[in-house]
Amino acid sequence: RVGADVLGSRFEGQLCRVGQMVAILDTWDNPTYLTRVWTIFEQSCAIRMKVPVKMILPPEACLSLERELEKGTEGISRVKAALVSVDSRNAKAHFEEDERLVKEFIAREIGFDNVNEQVVAFMIGFVGDQIEDHLRTVITNMRRECYHRSSLQVLS
Repeated sequence: RVGADVLGSRFEGQLCRVGQMVAILDTWDNPTYLTRVWTIFEQSCAIRMKVPVKMILPPEACLSLERELEKGTEGISRVKAALVSVDSRNAKAHFEEDERLVKEFIAREIGFDNVNEQVVAFMIGFVGDQIEDHLRTVITNMRRECYHRSSLQVLS
């Protein structure tokens, strides 16, 4: 078995070569990605190297987020609660030894608080992008509808 230090070096080399990272999450509310120690390890490497990270979700999860935000204060509170609950210290691995080694690496190299803060920042960026995309779509549709109505009035 290869230790976290060796894998960190290999992963960071590839990350440096690529220059960015995309994290694919299953949901915005307690994503599985943020419960796995190896994916937290990837995040810690990207953060340590100051490599941009983009969070993405499948369309159904994006729609779920939009619906939640459309609930107003209640929905926004739920999204905030999901972001506050990010805690990389609780990430798990299939093998206990992997978990121990990876967590020691993270604690030594960057710290869990730093990982949590940056992951939340990446998630906030994602939520902001979703809000922007949603507003753009809603406004574009409203403008088209207004244009269509005014065109019909001119014709009649």
